[in-house]
Amino acid sequence: REQLLQQQANVVAALGALQGLLAEPQLLVDLYVNFDCDLQASNLYERTVQALSKLSQVGEADAEGVKGEKRSAPDAVAAAAAAGICKEALACCLQVVAALESWARPIKEAALRAAEAEPGPAGNARATSSSLPFMERDGSHSSLNSLAAAAAPNKSPAKAGSSGAAPSEAERLAAAKSTKDQLSKGISLFNSKGPFKGLDWLMSQGLLESSPAAVSAFLRAQADQLDKAQLGELLGHHEDFAVAVMHAWIDGEPSMAGQAIDQSLRRLLGGFRLPGEAQKIDRIMEKFAERYCKDNPGRFSSADAAYVLSFAIIMLNTDAHNPSAERRLAKADFVAMNQQQGEEGGMVPVLPVGQLE
Repeated sequence: REQLLQQQANVVAALGALQGLLAEPQLLVDLYVNFDCDLQASNLYERTVQALSKLSQVGEADAEGVKGEKRSAPDAVAAAAAAGICKEALACCLQVVAALESWARPIKEAALRAAEAEPGPAGNARATSSSLPFMERDGSHSSLNSLAAAAAPNKSPAKAGSSGAAPSEAERLAAAKSTKDQLSKGISLFNSKGPFKGLDWLMSQGLLESSPAAVSAFLRAQADQLDKAQLGELLGHHEDFAVAVMHAWIDGEPSMAGQAIDQSLRRLLGGFRLPGEAQKIDRIMEKFAERYCKDNPGRFSSADAAYVLSFAIIMLNTDAHNPSAERRLAKADFVAMNQQQGEEGGMVPVLPVGQLE
């Protein structure tokens, strides 16, 4: 109980400090421009406001529960603490509204003055567009331009603005945020509905080219947001396009020259979860062996030998971490797995037995 009360007190203190930061209108705008409108950054402004909105309601249930019933002293103290969190969070939400109103006031006043000087819809549009101050921090200007271009790759310059002119800063920000929202939806579909649904949706929105190289580059750039199991299912799939993406992915791996094959394999599999089907593993291991031999000529007699060892390493790892396995692979078993047909027709190890052991 004391620990809970201390945590609630810490939350109240943090909200009090946050309220002071939210009183700075420029800070809120900078957060939105440099984080929420950046493809590679988190939606810091949106997440902050959503968290404050949720916290502003946490005390309602406790407050309603007090009516008509008596609580013990500890419960009453906890309810009061929750109500305090609710009050501070609500104050933060109101501070956000007040700060944004303060930031927008000069824009509104400038628009009104321009409307009075040049009445008519066209004059209002030009005044509003030209009066928006440009917010920039740490070189965000170039980032926003690239985001705007990505948001409408197939749109002509004549359609970019509202009247054929260059898009205003507000339009560029709206395009950047729209692009980020669409990208987030595509990634969500990839993770929840399957990789093909996510990729198809992103391509239909013009956010992703339909070439294996482009898809591979996109998957690598967004790897931290993608479900590794779904990514593995895509890379192991049998369809031609998926196979081409897998080849582009492995070809895009850093150089494997001078590395032991198990080290290169471990680094490759760090990017996705290997699928469970043997055929899917087979396709990935075949391409991996080809790439490894290309970077390490002469290490194996052929890519087939590297493939045999790679697949055996996967089986050995699975055996070592399978709690239901009744019998573990011994050294002799592993050596026996790594055999290939020799030049004279007999079976020979893919590597010297000492190295396999």
